[in-house]
Amino acid sequence: MLEKKGALKKFSGRADLVKKSGEEKIQKWAEEFLTLLKTTIEKESPYVEEYVNHLRELNEGIDRESLSKKIISRRSWKAGGVGAVSGLGGLITLPVTMPSDMYLTFRIQARMVLAIAYIYGWNIHDEEISTDILLVMGGNAGINAVKNLGIKTGQEIAKKSVQKHITREVMKKINKVVSRKIITKAGEKSILSFSKLVPVIGAPIGGSFDFFGTKAVGHTALKFYKG
Repeated sequence: MLEKKGALKKFSGRADLVKKSGEEKIQKWAEEFLTLLKTTIEKESPYVEEYVNHLRELNEGIDRESLSKKIISRRSWKAGGVGAVSGLGGLITLPVTMPSDMYLTFRIQARMVLAIAYIYGWNIHDEEISTDILLVMGGNAGINAVKNLGIKTGQEIAKKSVQKHITREVMKKINKVVSRKIITKAGEKSILSFSKLVPVIGAPIGGSFDFFGTKAVGHTALKFYKG
């Protein structure tokens, strides 16, 4: 019994140490995350349009929701597998300090959200769509951030609600808050998650975490743009 208590205390102490070390990186990685979104919108929107149009040609007569779900499934498997590293082309194009697998997963998710936005007729070349992507990827953290800024909303945020209530100034505040929340959330799922924040301590988050995380982001994006 004493040995178990000692092991638990040691484990808890290591978790606290890792978390503390990780918090020192959160701000830096949140800034890199925002840069990633901006770059994805600027450079990859044409590719996203081509990708969606190609899928439409291959699946003649497919409705928007079914096409979105097909993309969600494909992107989820990509994020969860080895293909997340080898299949993007160009890999990391920016000098970033966050772990490459975290960077690549975020990139896959951002492109997926852009694809769903395009399917439902939204302008994916507008830089302000980065706020949309953050709200979608942030999930409940995005909703709470909007509420904390004094904007009334329900349990879900609809695109039309965002257009009506969120000004450019509020967008800047949301970007800052939600980007930190997303980075932090990536490290709070489990003790293994903290290895994302301090890579030397252990292995990265497993493929299943990235798979289900990407799937959840995809379905949130579907509700957001469909709504």
